[in-house]
Amino acid sequence: MIAERLRWMGTVVRNTRNPAPILKEWLGWQRKPYRVASRAGALFEIRPGRGDWYIYMETMLRSDYLRLGQRLDEGATVVDIGANVGGFAVFAAQRVGPRGRVVAVKPEPDSFRQLEINSALNPGYASIQTLCCAVGSERGEAVLHSDDNVAWSSLHRLETRGRTVDVKVSVRTLEDVLDESGIEFCQYLKIDTEGSEYDIIGALTARRIGRISGTITFTSNSSLPANSAAPSGSLHLDPGPPAAQPQGAH
Repeated sequence: MIAERLRWMGTVVRNTRNPAPILKEWLGWQRKPYRVASRAGALFEIRPGRGDWYIYMETMLRSDYLRLGQRLDEGATVVDIGANVGGFAVFAAQRVGPRGRVVAVKPEPDSFRQLEINSALNPGYASIQTLCCAVGSERGEAVLHSDDNVAWSSLHRLETRGRTVDVKVSVRTLEDVLDESGIEFCQYLKIDTEGSEYDIIGALTARRIGRISGTITFTSNSSLPANSAAPSGSLHLDPGPPAAQPQGAH
């Protein structure tokens, strides 16, 4: 564990212009929200004690969602289901640039507000559209088990170390999200919903799955019951016809 923490520290120090507030948080000295700037130029606001710093590190500094060879091409449309406080959404907006587009979805109210803050801090990249809802196999309402550590909130009951508060949230299908956002073609779909990944993919119609012309990246949590856990992974889909390319998605 010590070696892992040293690696985290090295990643933060090497890739952050002002790493001191994160180091102060680790020491218990940082009490108020603070902002950091990545070496790549993105701004990110972090709330102490909520796990935001780790999301910043894994998504914006380590590029975890590209670790299996996925690509974020300039001008692409990206859909981020389970956007948390916006780490990957901001990272993707940087990569796809002003000609691209990012739709970021998060159901938990506090994290959604932070997602909106971090999206607004980075106006020079792709437009980030934010939606406050859960995504599942069918539309309706559900109970979200909201955790102190924002990375662990889920529609499933997880073995969590934090304090959990139940929050009623609206649920849409992925097809609803794509339709309501006016997305014809999506080049990168990221799903990180702490256990609902297969339900979301399984509800896609053949018409809509054909409009995802790039990569589907999904993760799962080992704290789920054994009969419901799904492996993390990435599906690379064949590119669509010329009309499916980025210029047709905006």
